[in-house]
Amino acid sequence: MQGTLKLEPKRSFVHYKTYSWEFKKSFIDLYKDIGLSMACTLKKVSLDTGSYWVKKFKQLGYEGLRDGRSNDGRIPNSEFDEYILGKFKQLRDQRVPVNGLMVMQLAQSAPNHLKPVNFKASRGWLFRLQKRLKISRRKCTHQLQQYVEGLVPQVYKYLAQLEELRQATSEDFVFINLDEIPFFFDVSADYTLNLQGEKNIEILSHRNSKTRATFMPVICSNGHSLPPLFVFIYKYAGASTRTFPKKYEHLRNLTRPYMVRFTEEGFTREELIIEYIEKVILPYQESLKKKICIVLDKAPSHFTSKVKDYLDTKRIHYLFISSGTTYLLQLLDVGVNKTLKNKVRTLYIEWLKSAATNLEGNLNSFITPPSVDDLLGWCLKGLDLVEPFLVIKAFEATGILGPLETLLENQVLTQRLSQIVEDFITYRETTLEESEFYFDNGDLEVEEILNNQELYLECD
Repeated sequence: MQGTLKLEPKRSFVHYKTYSWEFKKSFIDLYKDIGLSMACTLKKVSLDTGSYWVKKFKQLGYEGLRDGRSNDGRIPNSEFDEYILGKFKQLRDQRVPVNGLMVMQLAQSAPNHLKPVNFKASRGWLFRLQKRLKISRRKCTHQLQQYVEGLVPQVYKYLAQLEELRQATSEDFVFINLDEIPFFFDVSADYTLNLQGEKNIEILSHRNSKTRATFMPVICSNGHSLPPLFVFIYKYAGASTRTFPKKYEHLRNLTRPYMVRFTEEGFTREELIIEYIEKVILPYQESLKKKICIVLDKAPSHFTSKVKDYLDTKRIHYLFISSGTTYLLQLLDVGVNKTLKNKVRTLYIEWLKSAATNLEGNLNSFITPPSVDDLLGWCLKGLDLVEPFLVIKAFEATGILGPLETLLENQVLTQRLSQIVEDFITYRETTLEESEFYFDNGDLEVEEILNNQELYLECD
């Protein structure tokens, strides 16, 4: 059986940007001779595109085939894009927040000779512009109190202390990191997807949604996770001298894989940090029979003279992460907290859906808030997802494990920290070369003082 020739072309042979004005003109010339279908087949153009060109040709002639957004029909109006990009960079260099409406206003106020013909600053144009110029939408999570350049010396100081600790002893340290994470009894996101057109958006919650708790996970450089510390809010009535609520007495002792304490504000205190070190970290050190070094940030409950004096008394090494550099050096922030928070949020949403089902359609009734035991269970299940290799990877990504040169060569460090470490190694080598011929005569001065003292005693 003889087949018939199918004249309909395939839909996508050539990208739009390759359709020059000369190509369109040759297509129209071919269309005049053999018709639309055969011209589309031979030129490998879709019927929709060919029909559009024919329509423009009949209206305006060959000039109707030119692209209004370009100068010669092939290259998009790059001068217009460069103008907007320059204005955009100028605003961002001044740290001015820029949204889509501002970009559209910049385009409207551009000189007329740069704008394409019949230009309209629409949402579609804005979307295509962001794609062309690689402009992404970012969320402002927090504001840095100092410039990043001003934080570099603090990172240098931390890395120098870390190197000195490694060189001071040949023993292998087990590094321990702890960090305080604020948790509320409502850990769902503060936004929801919703159908357009509804003005009032309702989100299911409970009356204790703003009640705060503090969760302090603790990880070790050998991959272990120690029992975490939980601090909940509890306001004691009157002039009570109790330090632990009677209703939670079953949580007082460290018989479970966590430590629970209560304060009136829900924050940790220096005495709680000391108690945790004494009851959890020191027994763990005795079981390891190794020296340990605790890595802490400068939270108000950590960076106190009482905590440092206690660590000195117990002969425990410690390193403090400078303020503003925790996003680079705080191990839990770098490699653990995101996984942990996502799991806790997922478990809370499951609990919330179950509570909504129990309402049986009565939306005016209240949901019973989650209990302390509920939040404990969610956080502990979240910790179960923190595998040992994730913990070790966090220590490597912050420069704790292994020589800095090796971590840099193997691209183990985080991208933001690797450049600072590379500069630090250069800075360290330059400093050593400059101080190569430095001679410390402090010992000679001490010896001279002792000799003079002996002479003085002999004269007496």
